[in-house]
Amino acid sequence: MAEGAANDRARIYFPPPPQLPGRQAAKHAVADTIRALVDDLLFLDADEAEINALATDLAAIRSRAAALPTYRGERREDWPVDDLPLTERGPNTGAINPGAAPLHFESLTPTTKAWAVFGAVHEGGPGDMHGGVIMSAFDDVLGCAQMAGDVVGRTGTLTVRFVSPSPLGVRIDFEAWIERVERRKVFVRGTSHDGDTLLAEAQGIFVAARERP
Repeated sequence: MAEGAANDRARIYFPPPPQLPGRQAAKHAVADTIRALVDDLLFLDADEAEINALATDLAAIRSRAAALPTYRGERREDWPVDDLPLTERGPNTGAINPGAAPLHFESLTPTTKAWAVFGAVHEGGPGDMHGGVIMSAFDDVLGCAQMAGDVVGRTGTLTVRFVSPSPLGVRIDFEAWIERVERRKVFVRGTSHDGDTLLAEAQGIFVAARERP
């Protein structure tokens, strides 16, 4: 595999510095505010009038945002290059996606490492992460890990064994590595920890597209 191709793939999770850092930082700040607002809403115990007033204020902000320039509807190749990586848009990693924790990647080889602090919006059992959120995070971490190899594919299967409840509000560390490659299949394993406590183990099989004749 050519080094340039490997670098292009890695930029999905390890992008170069933004072309417009001030603009990107401003979008991150907006996303952070929305994350905090959602967390506040989940525990809001105000009366009906206060909630209605809040809804009115937010509707005005939404109208203001809707009136600003947008690239929605444009071809993907015409989107701002700063917004393309999964670290900006992804459901787990997206810094400008308020639904993301977000998940932060720190290394690609030989072991992919990432971490996140998950909040109340990711809750399953009381005080613990939802199992589907954990699996989704593993899908990204294992998907990133396979990029270190010569064969890269899409998720074929993903299996997670939940060892201990994954707590909210603390740093969760993920690791993943390529176990082996069999023709078009890449077998990847991973773990998540809270400090020294093993939380979950994952195995994924990623399948590369067939080469066209």
